Amino acid sequence: RKGGRFESVASDNRIEESPVFFVTEDSKFGAMRRFQANSTGWNSLHAEGDLSYLRIIDDKNFDWTKNLTAARESAYSHYQNSEGISFHNGRLYFTAKSTQKLFVLDLESFSYQLETAGLNFEGGGSFNASPDQVVKGTKRFLYFTESGGKTPGVYARDSRTGTYMTIFEASDNRYLDDETVGIAFSPDRHKMYAGYQESGVLIELRRIDNLPFP
Repeated sequence: RKGGRFESVASDNRIEESPVFFVTEDSKFGAMRRFQANSTGWNSLHAEGDLSYLRIIDDKNFDWTKNLTAARESAYSHYQNSEGISFHNGRLYFTAKSTQKLFVLDLESFSYQLETAGLNFEGGGSFNASPDQVVKGTKRFLYFTESGGKTPGVYARDSRTGTYMTIFEASDNRYLDDETVGIAFSPDRHKMYAGYQESGVLIELRRIDNLPFP
């Protein structure tokens, strides 16, 4: 396939013999790719399959089109600079950095929801810069990194309530306009890892109640 400013990938393997891969592109005209493989394992990305692109139809519905030009126009109008992406339970979550939006696509009904990341906030902190990567937790939480701003950090969204919470954020000026990256968990999920890209700082976190991160 032709290259691009590709950013993140998520997979839907509910049909094991024909997994689906989604790829975001960090560009104003960056159309999201959807590739449905015809095989599994190594061959799933090294053999032929079906390629299509995300097109937003209106404020509620979307489809997958073969028309790359139409998809690029849709990206420019609705989801410029798409970045983090995650799949869970029939829904595809991805962020549009330029507009600070979170898209939630229902892959069964071809409908979607749109919200401003961090708008519905609970507790201290502020998620008011650009959402970047998104990682699905084991239960109902999504975890986000942040690009830029005065206090870049890591935040969580409760999918049941739609509220956002701060995991941690910077307060020192050396992190001004930095970018949090690389959310990962230890195998038992008792430790969370994240870093600051420009400052070169890696952080390890544990909960004070010693429970795993959900």
